[in-house]
Amino acid sequence: MSESDQTQRRAARLVRSGLLDVEFYGALVDRSFGSEDDAALHAVTEGMPARLTFNPFVDFARLPQPVRRAFRAGRVGAVLKHVEAEELGAGPDQARAALLQVAHDLGARDRTELPDPLVDWEAERARLAERIPGRTSVVIPTYEDWFMTVRAATAAVDESDGADVEVVVVDNGSQPHVSLALAAALAAVEAVRVVHLPRNTDFAGGSNVGFAHSTGGRVVFLNNDTRARNGWLPPLLAPLDDPELAGAQSLLVFPDDTIQAAGTVFLDAGLLPAHLLVGHPRADADAVEGRRFSAATAAALALRAEDVVALRGFDPAYRNGFEDVDLSLRALELRPGGFRVATRSVVTHYESQSPGRFAKAMDNRRTFVRRWSGRLPEPEREVYADLGWELALPVADDGQPVPAARPAVVGRLRPDPARLRWGLRIPSTGGHWGDQWGDTHFAEELAGALRRLGQDAVVHRRDAHVSAATAYDDVSLVLRGRQRVDPGPGQTSVVWVISHPDEIADDELAGADVVCAASVPWAQERARALGRPVLPLLQATGLPAVAGGGDRSPVAVFVGSAEDRTRPMVHRAVEAGVPIEVYGRAWDGLPPGVWRAEHLPNDRLGELYRAHAVVIADHWPDMARRGFVANRVFDAVACGAQVLCDDVAGVAELFPGRVQVCRSAADLRTAYDAALAAPDLPVAETGLSFDDRARELLRVVRELRR
Repeated sequence: MSESDQTQRRAARLVRSGLLDVEFYGALVDRSFGSEDDAALHAVTEGMPARLTFNPFVDFARLPQPVRRAFRAGRVGAVLKHVEAEELGAGPDQARAALLQVAHDLGARDRTELPDPLVDWEAERARLAERIPGRTSVVIPTYEDWFMTVRAATAAVDESDGADVEVVVVDNGSQPHVSLALAAALAAVEAVRVVHLPRNTDFAGGSNVGFAHSTGGRVVFLNNDTRARNGWLPPLLAPLDDPELAGAQSLLVFPDDTIQAAGTVFLDAGLLPAHLLVGHPRADADAVEGRRFSAATAAALALRAEDVVALRGFDPAYRNGFEDVDLSLRALELRPGGFRVATRSVVTHYESQSPGRFAKAMDNRRTFVRRWSGRLPEPEREVYADLGWELALPVADDGQPVPAARPAVVGRLRPDPARLRWGLRIPSTGGHWGDQWGDTHFAEELAGALRRLGQDAVVHRRDAHVSAATAYDDVSLVLRGRQRVDPGPGQTSVVWVISHPDEIADDELAGADVVCAASVPWAQERARALGRPVLPLLQATGLPAVAGGGDRSPVAVFVGSAEDRTRPMVHRAVEAGVPIEVYGRAWDGLPPGVWRAEHLPNDRLGELYRAHAVVIADHWPDMARRGFVANRVFDAVACGAQVLCDDVAGVAELFPGRVQVCRSAADLRTAYDAALAAPDLPVAETGLSFDDRARELLRVVRELRR
């Protein structure tokens, strides 16, 4: 078969499939077709190789890579096979109309037509009175990306604690298939609008245009390669209540949860500024709270709308670099109080992902130096000493023709030798997913307890266990879950086994200075086998102890995911007819009304447990068999609830009158009825808390180090 015949057959197959939307495709390529056959032939020969889709609901950008290759080769059959298997290619009329309008705009756009200047700042000044005081506008410019941008835009809304937020995404002249993917993914998100520009105006121009399309009294400029973390917005906006302050930035962290930018500092008269505490664990930024900075990064920067207008936004002379430092220094002339880093506003920054991000890096530096030479802020080398760190002097540079500082920390300044630095190494991932791990909450509670004892404590998540900053820890405390972590040289190494005991190798315990276990029987057994002490150190709770009783719901409650576990205690409750509410991911097959939410924020756990008379708890099989009592049991007991638990060695004796072991559905029903009828019992306040555990750990480590 000739190539021409093959092309004709592919076009005919596309017509027969019913997926060719001639009106949409014609709008996208800005032409009319005399027939469906003509449109199909054009799509196969010209449109598909250029990644232009023939249907608003067949999104090239979201196709798997092999299907994308077939698409660009015009192999209609392979594409249709995937579309049929995934049940793609259809959508509501309203969504089609919206995407059809985008296709019209993309097809007809003239990539040279843009006003100069991009924004009429006098018109924006006149419009200031129309802006909504309680609204925050998040402006996200993007170029040639849809996936990261969709993540950034939706997280900015979802993680804002219900605040009045609008997101303006500025598509900076991306290719049509990227623009369509962006529009399709965000079409259903009510708080998000997408503005499509005919060509790339870079970060400065895109941010300015996005501002002109916004309506809020406050604006946050946000990179598209970011993801806001839970509760990020209120602490970021709070500094704007001080009229002396020019603005605030979020604490930016890398995906491994180490710091990317905890402020921007000028360290030497001959060097451009640098980010503060790069590579350090997040807790090291706590000391930055309240400090004044002369400049901030626009990766997540909050400003007042009136100030943006007064400054005429970012200067488009900069091409993706130093426009934020330039704006910061200009803002100091309006508000001399400078900038703050809102350390409780955490944003993950995947950093420099846009194509061509560094193409004009040296030009930007030269522009900045020419403009600000002789007017830069005084060097602030003392900032590191103020935060307790020794900075290598002279300050190194990055070796570029127009050099920027590259600060190197060489050690800690330790005025108090009794104040140890504890590095808690945990198996949780970085980013927002790791925020939801029980190990993360456990570690943060323990770190807080150590700080209350006058210690320094930081948390290192999974991918940061061997980062440079871990060398500054005096104590390596591994909260052992499913990942082995070996201590660094010169550190006191503590391994606290809190879960998955069957996965712990003897040589790992033999190499630690101190071994603790959240199980009395397992600690005794391993001590005999290893011929060395293993300290029983049970799990704990960070919730205050309260009495039971009161006006509590008789409905039992369970908090936990079913992603990788069967959770038999929940199924026993359902089988026994016990009324139950379940919070967690991946629950299927439960009766209507049982499952309540995919996620329960950890700071609401105590409120939930105190509102219910009965809490159901379960354990991993090896934890139950080896006597490891999960901290959820401690949480529920502290909240005054009766706990119905699977069979864990010693759990009923540990909490007499508070915990009942249930081995079957019948056991669970009997225990539930008895729990509702049981008299209120006082809760012992000693032995439950992380403060108790921290005191014991500190005692043992101090004795060892002496």
